[in-house]
Amino acid sequence: MNRHIHNGSLLLTALLLATGCGKPPPQAGGPPPDAPAMAVVAKVVQQRVEDRLELVASLEAIEEITIVSEVMARVTEISFTEGEPVEAGHPFFRLDDVAATARLKEAEARFALAELGYTRNKELFESQTVSRQALDQAEAEHNSSSAALALARDAAGKTAITAPFSGVVGECRVSVGQVVRVGDELTRLYSVDPIELTFNVPERYLGQVQQEQAVHFSTAAYPDETFSGKVSYLSPRLDAASRTIRVKATIPNPTRRLSPGMFGRLAIVFGAREHGLVIPEAAIQLMGGGALVVRVNAAGISEFVPVQIGRRFTKQAEVLTGLAAGGHVVVEGFQKMGPGMRVVATAGSEAYGVPSGPLFPQADTPSLPTDTDTPLPAPPPVVSDEEGA
Repeated sequence: MNRHIHNGSLLLTALLLATGCGKPPPQAGGPPPDAPAMAVVAKVVQQRVEDRLELVASLEAIEEITIVSEVMARVTEISFTEGEPVEAGHPFFRLDDVAATARLKEAEARFALAELGYTRNKELFESQTVSRQALDQAEAEHNSSSAALALARDAAGKTAITAPFSGVVGECRVSVGQVVRVGDELTRLYSVDPIELTFNVPERYLGQVQQEQAVHFSTAAYPDETFSGKVSYLSPRLDAASRTIRVKATIPNPTRRLSPGMFGRLAIVFGAREHGLVIPEAAIQLMGGGALVVRVNAAGISEFVPVQIGRRFTKQAEVLTGLAAGGHVVVEGFQKMGPGMRVVATAGSEAYGVPSGPLFPQADTPSLPTDTDTPLPAPPPVVSDEEGA
């Protein structure tokens, strides 16, 4: 038998003995023994209950880079608006390419000359007109000019700076006409759809976290909204100092309202019960290692019953045993109440969906007599239209 239920049963037995088999003893100056008990009453609500772990998490861009200049040149064109979404390949900056183009043409000319010289020396060597040394020298000049041409082409291509991936462009750090040097920051690019959540999970929950597991994220920027995603990464290494593991999750962010750097509350869902029973946490009495609630039965009478508590959340608690959906429990007023008392809901019950007044008034309606010895009155005769005529 469950220890909580066993302790609750002992407590209930002791309470019954103390109150005289369900009748609380009269108190001097108090209400009469049969007076109803005034209490705040709530319904037992059936709803989805999730087993979850709540943590602090931060948002990060899945990809984030700094766009820098790879050549020294003057900025001639800026082709984006700060904060706008861009596709991969979108032009960002155009740098002055006069010098780069001239160096490219020079490299192309030298390569053409070296290639011609190498071809001629190769033919002459085959006819034994030039030495092997002359051929080797021509080949070296050809290879050197080819490398110089590749570098010139690369430098010329770096005067047009484009987006390496789709994302949102950040603040522009330069202006048209400004001369930039190699390594100067021009802007930043962020990939924010989907966006990434990073958080640390304590070691004791490691066995419950899995890939593709559902997570829910809320932030102070949008207090009435919850953003859902899935676990995408679990670190292969546990941090020895904090005894936690690094975990990441991805959240769709098509409207880009979530931004890198935001903090918020994250909940990992380990499991769920679709038909959980939930009551106000204030209705639970913890006594002797067990939990009790005052249940109001179908006749409107109070009953002290042991319950087993499941998950607790904001001002509410899940009850695993002892109650049924649609039932009623006493939230306030059970301190002056004993078993077997008629319960009358006060105005505070309306906050829990229970109207004020006596509960189940139909239970007070007198039943019809069932004595079979009492003859029933004869029914009136049935008269047809023809007989009436």
